[in-house]
Amino acid sequence: MRFLILTFLILVSALSAIADEDADLRHLLTLLSEAHIGDDYNAIKVLVPEIEALHSDADDDNTEALFKTRFGKIDLRGEFNFSKGHLVSHGFESGELTHSDAHAFLLHCVTILEELYGPSERHIQLPSEIDGPNDSIGISFNWHQDKTFFGLDFHYRSKFATVSWGAQAE
Repeated sequence: MRFLILTFLILVSALSAIADEDADLRHLLTLLSEAHIGDDYNAIKVLVPEIEALHSDADDDNTEALFKTRFGKIDLRGEFNFSKGHLVSHGFESGELTHSDAHAFLLHCVTILEELYGPSERHIQLPSEIDGPNDSIGISFNWHQDKTFFGLDFHYRSKFATVSWGAQAE
């Protein structure tokens, strides 16, 4: 009987942790529409309290603020880009993942995003010398909302894959 109670408590604890992680991921994905292009740093800090301080990026008028977090065993790096104090783009990218982990994470993200924003436009990019390294196959899922373009991208390379998403003005 003790074994069953212990097993039950471990299961409840694990399910609670998974639900918390899922809520955190859902929050990051809702930033695609909640972090409005044109917002200032303070508005973004309300949405992402753990965001790092602004620092210079590219030239005098451009700054960025970074955010790092983890979803399960997946490291995510967020970047919020500002020009003249106003948000111009933002996004998150995973580190290098196994093909299996990237596949599962991508499908999880697509499920959440299509629940939030409806069906996506889908595109496949094949390797091309014109577009950059000739070693990546890409799949993009795109949405448009309130003059903002945002998408989820899957980049498949021979040894690893990455998942990223971001938003910018149309």
